Amino acid sequence: MPDGRILTASTSILVQSIATMDALFRESWGRFTAALARGDVSSAVTELAPEQRPKYQAALEAIRPDLGAYVASIVKFGAVEITEKSAHYLLIRVIASSRLGYHVYFLRSNDGVWHLSQF
Repeated sequence: MPDGRILTASTSILVQSIATMDALFRESWGRFTAALARGDVSSAVTELAPEQRPKYQAALEAIRPDLGAYVASIVKFGAVEITEKSAHYLLIRVIASSRLGYHVYFLRSNDGVWHLSQF
């Protein structure tokens, strides 16, 4: 500092392996899809980022009768990229003998909590 004072600061850093982070996202996705399979939209949206919940709640309620079939059509869920602020997964579904890919994103909020952001 220009006036000769010395300042000391400390912070905490949590370092987690990619495998640990992947397990975290798979657990969240598992809770989300288990709730969808039960038709429990209210529980499913708790995995979503708070600002995304109203949009997805309305959409999922509209297709509630088909949610079980949606979950049953999922054949693969795999990581594409995991960074310190986001995670990108690829979801593969089989529909009428065709394999279709969908992007799934998780984001870390400013308070450090991870949420499903887009699927």
